[in-house]
Amino acid sequence: MAWNLGKWIAQLALPREVVRWEWKRFRRHYVYIAAKVLKSGRRLVVRLAGSHRFLPDILTAHARLQT
Repeated sequence: MAWNLGKWIAQLALPREVVRWEWKRFRRHYVYIAAKVLKSGRRLVVRLAGSHRFLPDILTAHARLQT
């Protein structure tokens, strides 16, 4: 199921070359991301590491999936 979800997200929101990647490479670049999860009251905030190489792609994909 995770593999299918990764392929679906890659087709919808990530650069075209990502669709051809193997699951191991996709997981290493887009799933394993250093982050802090903060809870304040009823809010849950995820802060992604700014030094991640593919952070701009991840943020672009997030914006595309929200629309």
